Parts: sequence; structure tokens; C-alpha cells
Amino acid sequence: MTDTLNGFATAPRGLTGLLVEELRTLGVEVGREHPAGVHFRGDLAGAYRVCLWSRLASRVLLHLAGFPAEDADDLYAGVRRIDWSRHMAPTGTLAVDFTGQGAGIRHTRFGAQKVKDGIVDRFRERFGGRPSVRRERPDLRVRAHLGGGRAEIYLDLAGEPLHRRGYRTAMVAAPLKENLAAAILLRAGWPAIAGEWGGLFDPLCGSGTLLVEGALMAGDIAPGLLRDHFGFLRWKGHDASAWTALVEKARERRAAGRARIPPIVGTDRDPRAVDAARAAVAAAGLEDIIVVRQAPAEQAGRPREQYSCPTGLVVTNPPYGKRLGEVEQLRGLYQALGRRLVADFSGWKAAVFTANPDLGRAIGLRAARSHRMYNGALECRLLRFELDAANVVDRGPRPPLTAARLLGDRREAHAREAAAGMVANRLRKNRRRLKALLNDATVGVYRLYDADIPEHAVRVDGYRPADGSADWLVVTEYRPPVQVDRDRARAHLCQAVAGVLEATGLPAERVLIHRADFKGDRPVKPCTVTVAEAGGRFELDLADPRGRVLAPERRGLRRRFVEGAAGVSVLQLGAADPGPAVLAARAGATPVHVVAGSEGETGVVERSRDLDGIDPGRLVIETRAAADWLAGGGTERVFDRVLLDLDGLERGTPLLRSLGDALARVAPGGELWIVAGHRRWQAEAVAGQAVEDHSDRLLPEDCRRHPERFGCWRIRS
Repeated sequence: MTDTLNGFATAPRGLTGLLVEELRTLGVEVGREHPAGVHFRGDLAGAYRVCLWSRLASRVLLHLAGFPAEDADDLYAGVRRIDWSRHMAPTGTLAVDFTGQGAGIRHTRFGAQKVKDGIVDRFRERFGGRPSVRRERPDLRVRAHLGGGRAEIYLDLAGEPLHRRGYRTAMVAAPLKENLAAAILLRAGWPAIAGEWGGLFDPLCGSGTLLVEGALMAGDIAPGLLRDHFGFLRWKGHDASAWTALVEKARERRAAGRARIPPIVGTDRDPRAVDAARAAVAAAGLEDIIVVRQAPAEQAGRPREQYSCPTGLVVTNPPYGKRLGEVEQLRGLYQALGRRLVADFSGWKAAVFTANPDLGRAIGLRAARSHRMYNGALECRLLRFELDAANVVDRGPRPPLTAARLLGDRREAHAREAAAGMVANRLRKNRRRLKALLNDATVGVYRLYDADIPEHAVRVDGYRPADGSADWLVVTEYRPPVQVDRDRARAHLCQAVAGVLEATGLPAERVLIHRADFKGDRPVKPCTVTVAEAGGRFELDLADPRGRVLAPERRGLRRRFVEGAAGVSVLQLGAADPGPAVLAARAGATPVHVVAGSEGETGVVERSRDLDGIDPGRLVIETRAAADWLAGGGTERVFDRVLLDLDGLERGTPLLRSLGDALARVAPGGELWIVAGHRRWQAEAVAGQAVEDHSDRLLPEDCRRHPERFGCWRIRS
């Protein structure tokens, strides 16, 4: 068949540019690009070449018809007008996929049903019989799209997604699709490296997709040769002789190209992944070329017996903390990977595919290129490195981000912007309203601004040093909506910070910034400030959100624990805010027992105890999860005041059981206080005791803009 056909090759998001280049090499005429793929023109043999040779396409669609269609009736009538007997027999099998919407069509299943009805009714009208529906490997797979008042009908030549090459027989968690793996290798420059007999190494090979795709690419092996099914094989228009000729030629190229495949090695810590990778390699017929071994990535140096070549590519898709693990647990893996790359693969190139740029930076190398790509809907980055000691980045502690560093040379320009003036005016207004609070020497932490102007969604907290020096401010950015791009969000932040400087007159070096999207791949140098509040002193690290332990919202609760504290015994479960226990001890409470779930929290309590000279025998500190301490007995002593911090409970801890255990530690006539960073918990009674809501009563005046962020309840024994 030599007629010119209109086709459409679909591809994963972000790969259309690469697909255009590939289609041109396959001898088809490239037309208009679309976010979902590329239109092309050519003869049937050209469409077959795309099916057989494309490493990037997901599907290859042959355009059958297009017609105006506003609703379901128009769609049905247009489909029924097509002569379907040219494409399949009345006794054949059929599947329909549908996308888009129109009047009366809001669900793809309904749209597919109308297309199917049009096809089978056409057959029933002409032949008295109709095709049956079969979802798996039908004789004809039809794809229809409705949008903008027009319907387009296609024949799916691939039948099944082209990324299903046929070699992956076993699966591991979060595998790469084969066409995405091919795109990663193309972006990383693998074809040129392979042409120089450079090696390929994947230290976290998973099911081996990158290894096999790399071998197919280097060996000039058509990715479709292993498939046993294409959608056109039972299509009436299929040209069997043209297809057979293409397949025979591809087999000849494979036989000649195998000798050109350079050394390819993969390792993985998980023996199940190693088994899956070996199975894929064997299914691809490459077990004599690709070597897969079990080894952890941080120990997987260059295999000298395979890699005598001076150049090559290390390519890998490590877990990125979405499905396979938490970010902090993976940081060490990325850091170790970076060290091994430089130590064992100097002179090579590397490409790391990750959805977490923060972890990518933890590799500790300066990326030569960064490509935005997508794994399904997940935005990722392909980071490309030149493995040279000169590209190692210093990952020592970074200085805190201050207003001076954020605004830089454009500080005055930002200050002149109208938006900065709006923020400054609001801050001045807030300062006048809070004048009594700001003049109260017993207040150590306060809030000046909390997203008062929605476009400038930041929180501004002040910290008053015990030595009487100028206050420190911390500006915390709230995460902007997804429709606000990063540049616009940064501009809003700069305007807000410029307004803060104008309204307060503080030096820019005493205003610290915490970005919403900054997770940090390296530690931040501490900015330690001793803050005085209600007579107590607390050593805070303003550069670390976890170190700013005195929350303005809890100032009322801290003061409540000071009232009548002399001679009262206190138990605090959770020390995210150590103030209640420390201030109560300073006011004469004895004994005071603090149970905190981390050494960081207990460290703050210890330093505050030492700063105030409190006897360690009167303020006892224990590092242990609050729920475990309660359930395990801890001490049998009961206390006059017990404070339970719900935010400090381990995830999954039964709340009511913990409340009951905490109530059991309250002495007769005593009280249990419950505090949380929210008001979601509500109860009328616990263990037969009435629950009093003190959230509004104890919420400080400067934190009332968002009262939902503070909840406080009391139960009297």
C-alpha cells in the first residue's frame, strides 16, 4: 500500500521534542506537534517502521475520519457513516477507547459506548450481524477523541502500548516505563558514548529497564522485535508482505549490531530486583552481554573486569521519597552515590533521574545539565554530571538565609514597589495595635503578621534576646498555590521582606527567611539566640524550624502553667514547646518531669534548665515516646498538672487510650491539659470527665488571625 496516510504518534508528557527527531530518522513526514504526541504523514510501511523502531512512542494511531460533533447523537451518527467493513469482519472483535467530552458526554465510558454503538449498528444494518467486544487483543482497537465540536476517529496500530516491549516478565516497585528509560538514555547522550565503546552502569538497576534499553539502543536492535502482538495484525488493511520485509531487515540489523554493544553492568541491593533484572535480560536475549550482580549502590565501584574502557555512562533512577521511602532515609543513599561516582568513575558521565531535586543536590556534584521530564504525572529532573573532582560541590553547612542575602543588590528596588509599601503599612498598623504587648518585657516571642495580605502569604515572628539587643525576626513563607509559578512567588516574598525591613527598621542581617519549598540537602549553620520570656531563658536556633520551640500561639498556655506553680508537681508529655515545664519549674513547681520523643527536644529543655540554674533533681528529663512512656508504666507517681501535646504523639497512636493513660497520672483534684496545633479534636467527655475548651481563652491577641492553629483543652480530675 503506497497511499499517503495521516498518523499520530503519542508519547509521555515532555517527550514530543525527542519524538519529532526520532520520527524524522524513521523516514516519515513530521507535522504539527501536540502535548500528547506528534502528527505525521507517510505510507503504511512508514507507520509500520514507527511501530517497530520507535523507542519513545506510546501508541501509533492511523487517522480514519473526522467530522463535526457537538453531542452524543452527532458522535454516534458520524461513526455510523464510516464504512467499517473495510477494516474488520462482521464476526470480528472490537475495543473502543475514548477521550474528551461534549454536550451530554461527561464520562469516557459513555463516549466509548456511543462509538461502539455506531460501529456495531452499521454492521448490523448491512450484514445482519455485529462484532463482539473484547478488551484484550481485539481484531480492531478504535480510539476516538471529541473536543471543540469535532470528533476524530483513529485505528490503534500498536494495539497495546509500545512501551511493552515484551522482555519485562517480573516487576519491582515503581518501575520505569521502557520508553521513558529510552528517553533518559537519549537525553544523557548514551548513543554517542556507546559509539565510542563506552560502558554503561546502573548501580540501582531495579528490574533492569535502563540496562536492556541501553543494549537495544547500542546494538541497533528494534524495540518492537520482541513483541508478539500489534493492533494491525488482524486489521483488513494490513500489508503482511511489507511488515514481513521490515521485520526481516530488523533481524539482520540485530544480528550485525550485537557485536557493537559495549560492556553493560547493573547492580542492586535487593535480591528480588536482581532476579527481575536477570529475567528481563534473558527475555531480551542479552544474557551474554549484560551483567547483573547483587550489591548496594554505595559499595558498587567500577567493575574493573568489565570496564577497561576510559569512558562511559552511569545512569540510574534511585527512589525519591514518594513511594519507596522517606526523604531523610534516602539522603544518605544519594550522598554515598555521589562519593562513589567521583571515586570510581572519574572521566565518565552520569545521569540521575529523580523527582526530588533536594535529594539530587545531596549527590554533591554540580550538574552540567538538567532536563525536566515526567514519570506519569510526576514532574522529575534528569541531572547530568561530568564526573570530575572539579565538579564536587561543598556540602558543608550553609549560612542561614537572611533578608540581606534574599534581596541582594535589588533591596532598594524591592522597597520602592507598591506591594512592599502595602506590607509595611499593615505591619505598622499591627505594631500600633500590639503596642502594649511589644512593650511588655516579659514577652519573648510574638507575631507581627500572618498572611494579612493574601498575595504576601508569610508569617513574621519576633524573638526578643535576653541580653537586651535588637530583636530578631523570622519570615516564614507559606507554600504558594500551584497556579503561582516560582518566579512570581519569589517576587511576592521579596516584596514582603522589603516591607518588613521598612516597617521595623531592623538590620537586614537580623531578619531570617524560611522558604516554603526549601527542604535542604545540607545543614544550615545555626543562629542561636537566648530568648527571655516570663523570667525564663530559652536557647533557640532561629535558623532551624525545629529549633524555634517557643510558639507564639502557646504563650497563654505557658503563662497559665506559671500561675500557682509553687509546690505543684508537673508532668509534660512532649516537648515541642518546652516552655510550660521550664517556666513552672522556675516558678517553684516540684518535681517537674518532662518526657520528649527526641534528643533535640530534650536538649532544649536541658539547656533552658541550665540557663536558669534549676536543680536537675527538680526538673527531670527523659527521652522516650510519650505513648510508650504512658503504656510502659514510666513511673507510678501522679502529678497535679499533666500536659499532653497531641502533636508529639507518634503517628498511629490511639488517642483515646493515650488520654486515658494520661488521666491516670493526674492526682485527685489535679488537671490534664491537652494542646495541639489545630482544633480538630473535640470531645464532651473522656473517661467520664468533662472536657473544657480553653482554645480561645488562652490564644494570645497577636495570633488570633488564624485561631484554628491552636487548640487547648482541660480535664479536671
